[in-house]
Amino acid sequence: MTAPRKTVLIVDHNPSERGLYRHYLLAEPALAYAVLEADTTDAGLAICRSCPPDAILLDFELPDAGGIAFLSALQSGSLRLPVVVVSNQTDAETATTAFKYGANDYLVKSASTPEAVRCAVRSVIENAQLRYELHCSEERFRTSVENLLDCFGIFSAIRDADGRILDFRIDYLNAAALENNRMTPADIGKPLCQLLPAHRDSGLFDEYCHVVATGEPLIKESLVYADDYNQERLTRAFDIRATKLGDGFVAAWRDITARKQNELDLALAQERLQLAQQAANIGSYDWDIVSNRAVWSEQLEAIYGLSPGSFDGQHTSWQALIYPDDRERVEQQLRQALAQQQHHWQHEYRIQRADGELRWLETRGKIYYSPDGQPQRVLGINQDITERKRLEQALHQFEARLGGFVESNVIGILFGDVDGGIHQANDEFLRIVGYGRADLEAGRLRWTELTPDEYLPLDAERVLEARERGACTPYEKEYIRRDGSRVPVLIGYSLVGEARQETVAFVLDLSESKRAEAALRQSEERYRYLAEAIPNLVWTCSATGQCDYVNQRLCDYTGLTPEQAHGLGWLEIVHPQDRDRSYAIWMQAVQTGNSYTCEYRLRRSSDHSYRWHLARGVPLHDANGHVVKWFGTCTDIHDQKQLEAERAELLAREQAAREAAEHANRSKDEFLAVISHELRSPLNAILGWAKLLRTQSLSAADTARALETIERNAKAQSQLIEDLLDISRMMQGNFRLHQAPVQLAAVVQTALDGQRPAAQAKQIALDARFDPTPVEVLGDADRLQQVISNLLSNAIKFTPGGGRVDVSVAAVSGDGHSSHSWAQITVRDTGKGINADFLPHVFDRFRQAAGTGSQSHEGLGLGLAIVRQLVELHGGRVWAESAGENQGATFTVRLPLHSPSDFSDPSAASDGSEPSAELKELEASSAEFTSGQVELSLTNIRILLVDDEVDNREFLALLLERNGAAVTTAASVAEALVAFQRWQPDLVVTDIAMPEADGYSLLRQLRALPTPSGDPVPVIALTAYASEQNRLQAQQAGFQGYLIKPAEPAALIAAIMEHLGLAASIAPDAL
Repeated sequence: MTAPRKTVLIVDHNPSERGLYRHYLLAEPALAYAVLEADTTDAGLAICRSCPPDAILLDFELPDAGGIAFLSALQSGSLRLPVVVVSNQTDAETATTAFKYGANDYLVKSASTPEAVRCAVRSVIENAQLRYELHCSEERFRTSVENLLDCFGIFSAIRDADGRILDFRIDYLNAAALENNRMTPADIGKPLCQLLPAHRDSGLFDEYCHVVATGEPLIKESLVYADDYNQERLTRAFDIRATKLGDGFVAAWRDITARKQNELDLALAQERLQLAQQAANIGSYDWDIVSNRAVWSEQLEAIYGLSPGSFDGQHTSWQALIYPDDRERVEQQLRQALAQQQHHWQHEYRIQRADGELRWLETRGKIYYSPDGQPQRVLGINQDITERKRLEQALHQFEARLGGFVESNVIGILFGDVDGGIHQANDEFLRIVGYGRADLEAGRLRWTELTPDEYLPLDAERVLEARERGACTPYEKEYIRRDGSRVPVLIGYSLVGEARQETVAFVLDLSESKRAEAALRQSEERYRYLAEAIPNLVWTCSATGQCDYVNQRLCDYTGLTPEQAHGLGWLEIVHPQDRDRSYAIWMQAVQTGNSYTCEYRLRRSSDHSYRWHLARGVPLHDANGHVVKWFGTCTDIHDQKQLEAERAELLAREQAAREAAEHANRSKDEFLAVISHELRSPLNAILGWAKLLRTQSLSAADTARALETIERNAKAQSQLIEDLLDISRMMQGNFRLHQAPVQLAAVVQTALDGQRPAAQAKQIALDARFDPTPVEVLGDADRLQQVISNLLSNAIKFTPGGGRVDVSVAAVSGDGHSSHSWAQITVRDTGKGINADFLPHVFDRFRQAAGTGSQSHEGLGLGLAIVRQLVELHGGRVWAESAGENQGATFTVRLPLHSPSDFSDPSAASDGSEPSAELKELEASSAEFTSGQVELSLTNIRILLVDDEVDNREFLALLLERNGAAVTTAASVAEALVAFQRWQPDLVVTDIAMPEADGYSLLRQLRALPTPSGDPVPVIALTAYASEQNRLQAQQAGFQGYLIKPAEPAALIAAIMEHLGLAASIAPDAL
């Protein structure tokens, strides 16, 4: 549909100018104007009255009466038509006059371009149309669109000495301009950009300068800028025109801010409407009855459980969503409303959503009819009232329960008014006051008449309180019964109704309670007499835990007066360390109603000492089980507590002694187990290789390897025994040193040379740094070398491959322990580090960081203990430092620097330089080997051998292979698991104590792996742990066999054949 044509009236006495303006308007590309013409004022006014145009283009210099007369006539009549004044005058006065008499725009003929004329006409028409539309939309929007006002101003240039324009002085602003820019008449005469600095930022100031400089008019539409004026942020949108006037310009601008704002307000109103519908759970619909199609809002679709846009608009689709039990009723109500030509339709019904949920809806709609009475359209809303229905049902249930409560007569209930009337009451109230229902129904009961005179002022106070708060605080009073007696009651009430004149009151008979209180007072009096007579400290408290009585003995003992002890004042005499605890226990008892028992110290006033007391309190309950009173005593138990403390101390000392003995036994057992392991492990390789050398013809390479292994393990045993003997001598005080001046650099270098092969085997960098000045101490060179060797050996052992060990020797000044100068030896490694918990015990005997069967490094844990003993025998000290695990460790030895006065007996001899008889005997026994002859070999038997000791592993592998077995070896549990799954052995022989994971861990993981036969593969433990407890532990874990190192080859072969079910015998001389 095309928009109606706009009519423009041109009032001008000059036909050529009228024709020119007509040509301008008809050339408007977007609008097709209907152009009317008049050459006089009267003719123009006649057209305006008979057929009002949409806009008037008025020549201001009409010869008959003039433009002012024309504008005045329009203003004096009821016509309010938009007028664009066209004038030859460029002065401000003419323009001001035109605007004063109602012109909507002002164009100077000499500066009016066709586009300016069209723009002016279009703008006044649009403004008029916008005002009309805003007026029509007032009922739909919450805020109205402000009328657009045109602004006018005259400005003159402010120049500097060189003639450059610095600013423009405001010579004139009309009221619209003042209001639009939040100015006052006092601002006229001030610089424009001083008041509105954004004119410069937006470029508008430069455009005004261009108008003044060139005389070219400025036509600028929809200028939007923000400005600050009087600390207020102004944002405006304008259509502006400016023309040069003298050394300045005259400007007319139309504020279209309101139009822009109205557009925003409309969007905001629509958004608010949608939000309001969402908040109220309301959805709207528009049902076209003629086409039988409906349009639903998204909120309405959401109420029905539909996704946005999924409703197809069919009336039948809506009917299908109505709950079946309500569908026919709803349709009947709708048909009836349409048949009776009702203009409004309202109904409540249930719907069943797609998820099966039932919801209650209320529909309200306005029905529109055609002139002949046919229904055309229904506009309405649906509101989800499910919650309201639930509340109505809950209210109904509450009213039913309230009625039942009233009729239950648990307490008296009456409905009356503040003037004393009683309208309704239950039987309990009537019983309390001694009247019958007939008296109530006859109107003979008024609560003011039932109340004694002395209680009426109290009633009046409570009525005022209820009027302020809606309800009064319950209070006690009395009623006069029918027989004249009085009954004590507890009463409380609320005011209801809009006038707050009606009351709902509850009345509780206090007769029994008052009698109980009287009995309680008598009992308390008797109790007080008793409390004063007994020797204990006696007290009573209220139900809330506040002390209200103490006997005289308590006052005498504590020095408190009864008033000071009341409330919580008694806490002041409790020991500060016991105060919070005793108060917390007391308040817990008060809150739970349980008996109170607590021990705390009370201050005795006679000597200000604190003595232990046992406080006990019991609650007194009323007939309903509520606590009404607390009775308690405090008994002096100080002497008893002292006896208990002494007994506890004796028990603690006995326990400590027993634990020390048990620890000593455990340490002994652990030491015996470890030393057994350390002795047996080398023996296994020694005896095994020796047996092979005696009974087999080995190759030259195997023979050399056998001898090397025997020698290395024999030396290890020798050193082990020497360490044990050294520790024994040190513990017995029999250890002697061969003291002489010693150059530490030489000792350290010798120790480094001895440990270098071990470091190279692990690719560990071994570096030493010596003080340029010789560092000399007095000591035993061999023992000092032993100290350095032990520290280096320990560092290499705990440093992984590729690590680093640094040794330094230097002279240092005195420290906090002594003022002497010292020789300092530092051994620093990049190894595993030392856990902070173990660091204090690193030099203890028989202590290792890992103490289980799964140990990372073996040994007796004697090396560092010997280091400390030797260093202390030399008058020095040693300590260890570490940042933690995997952070490396640093061991520091400090020895006194040698001076002549330090020299002592050079003939002192060490008694540990020669191998002991025990070691020789042990070496001799390790050379023995049982001879025998095997009658059945282990041919085709696949055996997985697991041992972290390479010597044992190689010996056992060779032994088994020479007896026909196929052997695969593994040095750890991880390697063994890989080999087991890849190779599938017939039997596994494994060590128990291995790094990272032990033999028990291997056994558990093997049992979890599948085997081709489905039966578990036999596993034999071959270990140096020899105690019976170790054997039982292995059997319980599931090992089929348990052999102790060094194991006889014949015993090992026999065990393998036995567990493989090979029925054969082995002769003693088989191996």
